[in-house]
Amino acid sequence: MTWEKILIEINQLDEDSWEALAPLLIATDHLLNPTLATAQNFRRLHFLVFELFSRCEGLGENERFEKLLDFFFVEKSFQFQDVKSLSEWNLSLSEALTQFSSHPFVGTLLFLHLAHSLQIPLLWIQSKNQSILKWVRGERCDYVDLLCGGKKLTDNEVLKICAGPDSCVECWTPKDLYKCYLDLITQALEGTSHPKTLLLAYSLAIQMDDSNTHLLGRRAFLRHRLGYTKEAHADLKRYFSFVEQSRAPFEIVELYHRVLEGVEQSTEIPGGPGPIYH
Repeated sequence: MTWEKILIEINQLDEDSWEALAPLLIATDHLLNPTLATAQNFRRLHFLVFELFSRCEGLGENERFEKLLDFFFVEKSFQFQDVKSLSEWNLSLSEALTQFSSHPFVGTLLFLHLAHSLQIPLLWIQSKNQSILKWVRGERCDYVDLLCGGKKLTDNEVLKICAGPDSCVECWTPKDLYKCYLDLITQALEGTSHPKTLLLAYSLAIQMDDSNTHLLGRRAFLRHRLGYTKEAHADLKRYFSFVEQSRAPFEIVELYHRVLEGVEQSTEIPGGPGPIYH
């Protein structure tokens, strides 16, 4: 999967792109780690869907949902890891398809993919508990908690979620979820010694939100450290198109002056080795 193909997939995400998210995460896994057996991981995902179809033929929606829960949590014994633990491995859908264990975000996204492949209309609500799904059933809605094995929440439990101080009953869109995933993966990679992989993740995240000054600043620091002086300068110019220098953090202003000195000393600004993504 190339950078260009992933950008095409990102641009095609809309409110109904639920079955496109899991393949996009596998493609992103490959971009960040080209050693992964990407074709094999796509086959694993398709085979999971095939297995489910063979068990659900002729069943109604309620029965399909119960069969999905049994398939996911009993037959495949899928395990959610600690929500506070972030790593490039537990955020990898490719790894989840072989280990049947992952960060709750990735596991919930996989569950959603399987649900929509069975035409079960589940939505992911924005709540403090990041694995609450809304099951739309005509004029009725049920809420299920995947961290509790897909347990249906009682009316009182739903009220507590909706009435909390940080509550939000809006539902994520596929594009929202991919942005959340990129936020998690950049956090995980910031704690590793893989700067070029982190640079790719920053660049993907900026493609989703090119006015995010936090990301622009972080990428400028990383590009400067890797020797991509020209590209760091471009990031900082964009940063200061949104933020006045007098209001910017001292570290950003200091970096800008250092990069600017390099620009003034050479008419040919050096670029770092390897591919650069904007």
